[in-house]
Amino acid sequence: MKYLLTILIVFLTLTVIAQEKTFKLTDKSFELGSVYEVQLSFYNLCLNYEDSLALEELYNAMLDSLTYFFNSNPNLRIEIGSHTDQRGGAEYNLQLSNKQAKHLRSLLVERGVKKNRLVTKGYGETKPLVDQVAIDKLETNNEKVMAYSSNMRFELKILRIK
Repeated sequence: MKYLLTILIVFLTLTVIAQEKTFKLTDKSFELGSVYEVQLSFYNLCLNYEDSLALEELYNAMLDSLTYFFNSNPNLRIEIGSHTDQRGGAEYNLQLSNKQAKHLRSLLVERGVKKNRLVTKGYGETKPLVDQVAIDKLETNNEKVMAYSSNMRFELKILRIK
């Protein structure tokens, strides 16, 4: 329970990364064209939790944080970019990432974020954080799983600031 509470707090203060700087979703200054990576992905959660109720709570906390961010910054138009790892075929991963980005948008729209502020783009496996050569050099299966999971992520890109 203590571990779950710690993760929940992390989600409530969900941070994003941009060009070696760390920003919180409560920040008010943004740069046009900047890409902010959502640090914790849904995939990482699935790897670490077998309790579906705990997973749902964390998932909802992340969505609440993102909804708060979007509603607190109505002047932003944002691309939700989804990325996969290199496992599976390139075409499959591209389709999967498109579906994931659209699904995240629909969940945010259900929570009150205006759809016209959110553009979706699936990148598939085209922009890995850890490339396959580096993954192949890892020794343990656990290291490889973590490397693959770091490639499975959402990014928020600032498209327009009104």
